[in-house]
Amino acid sequence: MASLTLRNIVKKYGQRQVIHGLDLDIADGEFVVLVGPSGCGKSTLLRMISGLEEITGGEVMVNGQLANKMQPRQRNIAMVFQDFALYPHMSVRKNMAFALRMAGISRAERDAAVERAAEMLGLTDELERYPSELSGGQKQRVAMGRALVRNPEAFLFDEPLSNLDAKLRAQMRAEIKALHRRLETTMVYVTHDQMEAMTMGERIVLMRAGVIEQVGTPLELYDRPQNVFVAGFIGAPGMNLIEGTVEDDNGALALRSKGGAVWPLPAVDGVEIGAAVTVGVRPENVSFADQGTEAVIEFTETTGSETHATMTAGGDQVLLLTPERVPHERHQPVKIAFDAARMHVFDTESGDRLN
Repeated sequence: MASLTLRNIVKKYGQRQVIHGLDLDIADGEFVVLVGPSGCGKSTLLRMISGLEEITGGEVMVNGQLANKMQPRQRNIAMVFQDFALYPHMSVRKNMAFALRMAGISRAERDAAVERAAEMLGLTDELERYPSELSGGQKQRVAMGRALVRNPEAFLFDEPLSNLDAKLRAQMRAEIKALHRRLETTMVYVTHDQMEAMTMGERIVLMRAGVIEQVGTPLELYDRPQNVFVAGFIGAPGMNLIEGTVEDDNGALALRSKGGAVWPLPAVDGVEIGAAVTVGVRPENVSFADQGTEAVIEFTETTGSETHATMTAGGDQVLLLTPERVPHERHQPVKIAFDAARMHVFDTESGDRLN
């Protein structure tokens, strides 16, 4: 197993800088997910860890040893890509054993390693089949098995499930997590899917434009986002974000939104009347209320286990999520309230959290 340490990592393509002085520590045996929108630099960072991408500045250390000048094969790190990249003319067995054969490992040792990996991944009955005869999920298992037989100190996954359908993705997520529990090997997983990050990672590293916005457990990012970007990115459905100005409402703080609605505010140290703030509230923390802000239902969506109600209050759009079957009709007037204990208040200009 390997610990990974990144110090002041910089990546430039000519004059264009895509990674900006990034620092990150990944503990031995940890499962860390790098997540963020397309183009944020997460795959580039993963490739620098593996040695497939040159580092412009900073240090990558594997188990405390400087790895900047090491070739990929010297780092003993295995990478699983989005593209399965299997040899179509080789059986599953030969695909999984290929790297070992090229390394000069004896046939007996290769066969033993392949059999062990196949048993872990449920591929024992597929070893003599060819890639064209496999499902997408089986192909991804073969790609994982090809990495597994090398007995690496760390696994790097670059959006490995993007080509699979929703059901297979859920199944493979569970299998990768189970593999991590069994091997207790360091894993770094890249995805743009924030729900995939929430369900898989022991820690999440949320990136934007080549910098880290927040690092923490899934619930730390969900419950206490450090800024508006984190608040809007983490969570599905997304957080309601309402901009406005702080005003006095009969001795209490309230937000006069740009849409014209008035929303009660929780106590926030240092926030003054007239300040421009953004209030965030998750859909599950919005409720129908006898005493609340007037709103109108635009439409509802029922998933079976819960109902999503999209409403307008003044010029603000608000999404409510409830496990109840909501009988309301379109354009029906209602009153809604926010759970003050779970409201997030951000400075509109900087985007930083205030409470």
